[in-house]
Amino acid sequence: MKISFAGGSMPTRGTVIIGVKKDGKMTPAAETLDNASNGLVRQVLKNTKFKGAFGQAEVLFAPRGTRLDRVVLLGIGTPADLKSLDLEKLGGKAFKAVAGTGAETARIIIDAPDLGQKAKVNKAQAQAHIALGARLAGYRFDEYRTDMKDGEKPTLAEVIVGTRSTTAARNAYENLDAIADGVELTRDLVSHPANILYPQTFAERCQALSQLGVKVEILGEAQMRKLGMGSLLGVGQGSVR
Repeated sequence: MKISFAGGSMPTRGTVIIGVKKDGKMTPAAETLDNASNGLVRQVLKNTKFKGAFGQAEVLFAPRGTRLDRVVLLGIGTPADLKSLDLEKLGGKAFKAVAGTGAETARIIIDAPDLGQKAKVNKAQAQAHIALGARLAGYRFDEYRTDMKDGEKPTLAEVIVGTRSTTAARNAYENLDAIADGVELTRDLVSHPANILYPQTFAERCQALSQLGVKVEILGEAQMRKLGMGSLLGVGQGSVR
């Protein structure tokens, strides 16, 4: 899934996820939408169970006064109290709220000024952690799901994180993006069946890391026996691999 960063202003079309604080306190983006829709956000807060608690989500289709396809009001709780993991959870909840709705692109605007203070991250870093959460939530392993119908597949292919500090957020996300690469590699490896990923093929995958400057040492059976790795060798005797 593609992750990008853009300005924090409200888009005029498409799908947008907007943060709302605990007890229905508005973020700037929520205020903007409320004004454009003649009080729709306040009406939702008054007449539904959605009150901005962390992780709550309320989907609004074609909100009046706008040309947007849909808006997701996402509860962010108390922004200043959110740790880095909480920010990543928010990104994941934002992705899941729209993943199967038919939208191909969605913009996340969680623009609380005090976002992530407890995590001791600045605004740009907070947005980068939200982006990481969205990317990890978007991971799928469909390699062997050959009979999956198009209607069963998630449609969301790109998440745009809205922030005024686009360059700083993009720079902060660079290392997190590399971490996500590693997480997804691990998920891929553990998802393959044993007749596809066995000691030899796993070793070959590890050997490829040498191209990145990683020192890789692969042990053969004789070396393992010399090192006393009897338990591992004993398990291996139950397979032709």
